[in-house]
Amino acid sequence: MDTVAFDDLIKKSITHTKEILFRPFSAKKWLKLILIGFLAGAVSYGGNFGSSSNYRSSGPAKKKTFYQQNEPSAAPAAVLTQGAYHRDAFSQPYNFLRNFFTPQVIISVSIVLTLALILILLFSWISSRFKFIWLNAIRHNETPIKVPWREFRHQGNSFFGFTLTMMAVWLVYFGGLAVWGFFSLRAAGVFYAAAQYSLWQIIISIGAIILLLIIGAVIFALIQALADHFVIPIMEADRCGFMEGAGIGLKILRGDLKNFLLFFLLMIAFGIVTLLATFVLVLLVLLFLLLVGLVLFGVPYLLFSATNAMPGFWIYAVIMGIPFVVLLYILMLSIQLPFAVFFRSFSLYFLSALDCGYTPLPLDHTPAPSVPS
Repeated sequence: MDTVAFDDLIKKSITHTKEILFRPFSAKKWLKLILIGFLAGAVSYGGNFGSSSNYRSSGPAKKKTFYQQNEPSAAPAAVLTQGAYHRDAFSQPYNFLRNFFTPQVIISVSIVLTLALILILLFSWISSRFKFIWLNAIRHNETPIKVPWREFRHQGNSFFGFTLTMMAVWLVYFGGLAVWGFFSLRAAGVFYAAAQYSLWQIIISIGAIILLLIIGAVIFALIQALADHFVIPIMEADRCGFMEGAGIGLKILRGDLKNFLLFFLLMIAFGIVTLLATFVLVLLVLLFLLLVGLVLFGVPYLLFSATNAMPGFWIYAVIMGIPFVVLLYILMLSIQLPFAVFFRSFSLYFLSALDCGYTPLPLDHTPAPSVPS
């Protein structure tokens, strides 16, 4: 097949994005698109949460630390230099875990993990259904929720099954990689305070772990992208389950690898541009909201402070702070919305241009006027 005219698809996608969002502009429609896109995973703005803890002895200064307690009392220098360190390989990690994970900690962690798992599964199930609602909104320039929620019940549940499978494979892959990485680094002597370690072995182990992490992440991202951009439109068009849609999608992929490769290269380039543009826009929005926040909270703080009525200020701060935070999050999502509409439109036009029997957005498509919903 000939190379797809990507420049034409880009122009059509930009025009389609303008038609949906700005012709005419509707605040209600904008907010509904944000809601649909957010629940579908197409519009998101969040952070990565991480934690690190330093465990120190809380006893008297003379009390030995954990590693001091587990040091061999008289390890001959010759034994250490020869690398024959005969201490139990699991002594330090095991004792640390045994001292830290008390029954109370285990119960608390189990409850938190269970609740987190329930929330993740619930959001994944909702997101699987809303992916089809988002597709419907972009295709038809409408924002209904109730009707497509019922209409795409089978397709949404089928895609949720795929999502669960991906989660399980992800856990097995990265969990296995973590276990292998632990034993690899342990063999290099990383977890022993007095053991001789091999710097090159540590570097090789860390390099292999990073390489496998990158390979795994790329493969999972590629599978997810293929499912989102192509399998879902096929499932929507044929009203079929995920496996049938994926089979059809793979046939289309094998028949036109060149254009698919160009498509994903363009998507990566667009992603980089989007990331840079989003970064600049977020900085501008945060700067504006900082100035608003100084007026909204700074001036009242000075007034309440001057009258020794600080409890009143905290009440005012809570009342005004909640809508302020909500507005901030809506603005962050609004920055993402035009890009999300463009990406969805671009992949639909690309699928139509492949002349594979699917035309989710015909190339001569003229968006219909927005219908209130």
